[in-house]
Amino acid sequence: MFDTFVEELITVHTTGKILLAKIGIVLAVIVLTIAVFWFIPAILPLMFSVFVVGAYFAIKLLNVEYEYAFTNGELDVDKIMGKRKRKRMVSTDCKSIKLMAPYTADYESDATAYNVEYTHDFSASPSAAGRWFIIFEDKDGKLCFMVMQPSEKLRTAMKSYLRQKMKGM
Repeated sequence: MFDTFVEELITVHTTGKILLAKIGIVLAVIVLTIAVFWFIPAILPLMFSVFVVGAYFAIKLLNVEYEYAFTNGELDVDKIMGKRKRKRMVSTDCKSIKLMAPYTADYESDATAYNVEYTHDFSASPSAAGRWFIIFEDKDGKLCFMVMQPSEKLRTAMKSYLRQKMKGM
């Protein structure tokens, strides 16, 4: 039997909130540099370089990507921050998936039939095209609603494991 493996990367669009956070970091560097200049000017070059390096890494961590990895019926979603730090967000087996469908008004009634406790959005933005939802049971037995942007290749790979649980394809 052949192994199924599909992996893809989704870059999160920069929102106004993220842009404000980046501007806030830069303003904090400026304010801290002025404060050091007023109170301890002798260490200004050292502190300025520390502030700039810290701001650089903080701003890089605000750049987020989601990686979907589907291997033999198991779906993993990782959050990658700054192209360095990786955190596993969701790991679920196709057996625990109750429903997968396009995130459109056509399938809204199917989604509301489930009493979900958690909602996760792992798509590029709330207005991005090609968003699908998955309702699955986590390891604690709680129903979760997850939004993602799977490619045609990923949906096809998942279809062979989900069969009637996948709608809209």
